[in-house]
Amino acid sequence: MELAITLLIVALAAAVVARRSWRLFHTGGKAGCGSGCGSCPAGGAKDSKVGKLVSLELSPLKKR
Repeated sequence: MELAITLLIVALAAAVVARRSWRLFHTGGKAGCGSGCGSCPAGGAKDSKVGKLVSLELSPLKKR
């Protein structure tokens, strides 16, 4: 029984690796969301018009 469970886990892990490899090589290997459609700005486009999403400035603490 333990051998069957071990073989199942190894087979599932191999399937995950094979699927990721397949998607990497068949989507052009571009960065982004992983779908390969090319519409994501996450591909490192320098002329992207996406604004700043998070402000890192801290507001001063109010005195009581």
